[in-house]
Amino acid sequence: MADDNPTNLMVIMAQLAKLGYGADSVVNGGEALAALDREAYSLVLMDCQMPVMDGYEATRRIRASRHREMPVIAVTAHAMAGDREKCLNAGMSDYLAKPVELHRLAEILSRWTVTPASQGLRSSIEIFDERALLERLMNDRQLATKVMQGFLSDFPRQLDQLGRKIAESDALGAGLQAHAMKGAAATVAAGGLRAVALEIEQAGRAGALPRVIELIPVAAREFHHLQTALRHSGWA
Repeated sequence: MADDNPTNLMVIMAQLAKLGYGADSVVNGGEALAALDREAYSLVLMDCQMPVMDGYEATRRIRASRHREMPVIAVTAHAMAGDREKCLNAGMSDYLAKPVELHRLAEILSRWTVTPASQGLRSSIEIFDERALLERLMNDRQLATKVMQGFLSDFPRQLDQLGRKIAESDALGAGLQAHAMKGAAATVAAGGLRAVALEIEQAGRAGALPRVIELIPVAAREFHHLQTALRHSGWA
């Protein structure tokens, strides 16, 4: 949570704790960037107006870094027409208006992260099937870890390739790229990611480019869920 107002920080940190989330707090965008380089986080709640570095600039730098898939949620007192668009144009993933209501915070967090209550269930069934991967590789955990690490390092490149196909308005090419992504996700037993890639593949083959565009953030989010699940289960 990045916010320079002590009262806001106290309230939101208490809300996060009540919802079952662990969190760290910083007071400007520069400190948020430094924290991301030190620790593995699932999401950033980012105030827009802060000294030293505001939330807009911090988010632009996150999008240009190795953390480019990190969900960044704008948390701002601005609630005028156009403010949401300004946040999204800066690269923020979603938007929360202050004062932050607990139910709205819970809704946003459940949309962009694996919730504490469902973490164990989703990680074993929907996000990553550890047993299936190990059985596929003759219970060789060392080999399975190597395969998974290769997948994790390559998947952002595949997402970039998909983005290029969209920039070229190549729906069929996007479908073919998603087909490759689907196969890789299936190989490492990443069921949630495979399901999203299948949807993108089907949309691309049908020429439904707007639907492909709509699904790309979903794929990025599911990849982030996979990374989180792997950290919790000791795979990464």
